[in-house]
Amino acid sequence: MSTRTVLSLGEGARIEDDGEERVAFVSPPAAFRPRLSLRQVTPGLRSALRQLLEPGASKEALVASVVATDGAAGLAKLLHYLGRLDALAVLARRRETDEGPLASLEPLSP
Repeated sequence: MSTRTVLSLGEGARIEDDGEERVAFVSPPAAFRPRLSLRQVTPGLRSALRQLLEPGASKEALVASVVATDGAAGLAKLLHYLGRLDALAVLARRRETDEGPLASLEPLSP
């Protein structure tokens, strides 16, 4: 039985276009997390980041998506952006198998 970790945005968080090469991650007011704007977002990065919307995607799937479109430079940005989202406690994690979810982790505070 294979397992994977799926990353997704925390409950109520959303992604907004914030210009041609920018996206913003916005959490619900009750979460008390600041808006995070990311710059120099290529179409490949934007597509990968949008995969964080429910149901989410594995880190491996995000990496494969960005490497296919943006190469190593895109990968470095993706990993940096995921680190920033993690630091703000915006990323939820779900451990699952082919048969369904095993456990979920939702961040409570940054």
